[in-house]
Amino acid sequence: AHVDADADGVILFVDSTDGGLRKYAIREVGSTFLAAGLDDHEIGRYSSTMYLVGINAANKFEAWLEEVATVKIYLVGQTKDSVVYNLEDVAVADPVTGSWQELDANTYNVPIEANGLFLRAGALTAVNKKLGFRHGDSTDDWNGDIERITYLLAGTGIRADDVWDEYMESTSSEVFIAAYTVAVTE
Repeated sequence: AHVDADADGVILFVDSTDGGLRKYAIREVGSTFLAAGLDDHEIGRYSSTMYLVGINAANKFEAWLEEVATVKIYLVGQTKDSVVYNLEDVAVADPVTGSWQELDANTYNVPIEANGLFLRAGALTAVNKKLGFRHGDSTDDWNGDIERITYLLAGTGIRADDVWDEYMESTSSEVFIAAYTVAVTE
């Protein structure tokens, strides 16, 4: 990645101009995420998503694309000190489905100093699933569909006690903590 010497991660734009679902994967060097296969990680038809990933000392991350002619990855930004990446994303237990539920990031080794999360979320079935995340103090009721058999990265703020809210329509979705954010002091 072409980034500043003190960068610790990159912000990517993933764009598909393909009329079909296409498999893709992005991970930190040394991660075993998706080592077993790519059966449930696709980008939707004619769609795009953003992704954050940590980079190593050589400014590298790993990416795999099923179709390089129609799926492209663009570097659009970098992170420095404010995002702490998990080499292995941490699975979040499914909350009660069908309503907003509070979840505690401390349960998943996120320190109390954290102020936000990046969550990798995926729909594991052949139908779209509603899934939403919000700051623990929010009453915003929006939740959107994750297209069938796709995954994305979502960001949300967390309360001072490390709580966020999650809405999950069904347990045929999965959520992982990919990274957390901290305040940077100059």
